[in-house]
Amino acid sequence: MIDVLKDMRQVALQNAMLDFAEHLDDAIIVAAVELGERQVNATVEEYDRENRQSLRMLGGFGEAEGAPVPC
Repeated sequence: MIDVLKDMRQVALQNAMLDFAEHLDDAIIVAAVELGERQVNATVEEYDRENRQSLRMLGGFGEAEGAPVPC
């Protein structure tokens, strides 16, 4: 996705569409941040899932509502 935005920015610059190129710069930054957040969230979710499974296997905390959550 970011590569497409960069390509569009390059075309905008080649055609002297400076305002559009500037907006694309902003879009590239936003996309990078959001994609980074998704990666972090996916990693945290995977860790949580593995951690819960390990605790269940060890007879630890369950999935019941109000059950203590390990830090």
